[in-house]
Amino acid sequence: MRNLTAFLLSVVPGALLESIAVALWPKRGAGIFANPFSMFVAMCLLLYLLELIFGSPALLLLGKNGYSSLKAFTMAGLAAVAVPVLALLLLIVARGRITGYAFAYNLIFFAVAGCLAGATFWLVARPDRHAHLKGLRTIF
Repeated sequence: MRNLTAFLLSVVPGALLESIAVALWPKRGAGIFANPFSMFVAMCLLLYLLELIFGSPALLLLGKNGYSSLKAFTMAGLAAVAVPVLALLLLIVARGRITGYAFAYNLIFFAVAGCLAGATFWLVARPDRHAHLKGLRTIF
């Protein structure tokens, strides 16, 4: 139950960060990208998807290998979110459809969001306190 709560809460800081950025620097006429609440919901959904696909296996690997530190979970969150986004951004660059600013902004945002997600997961689940229970063999 603790891991489920951690999973549900872990995306909030990154999504909140992006919605604050949209509130401070709105993009007129950009659909969901112009409304902070819509951006928050969209980023939550996107980060949930990335964490479910890439973060769950990372969690299993961390538990299997006995890693339970904040640093390990922060780096796992970074890898689970930023690596797939980097691959997508490189594909977009290959097609010539993105500026350098947009590439850097998106990569930095998703890297920070991944680190925040990993750290938030660790703060809620506190796997370091439960490492004696045969690692983190279950996600939920």
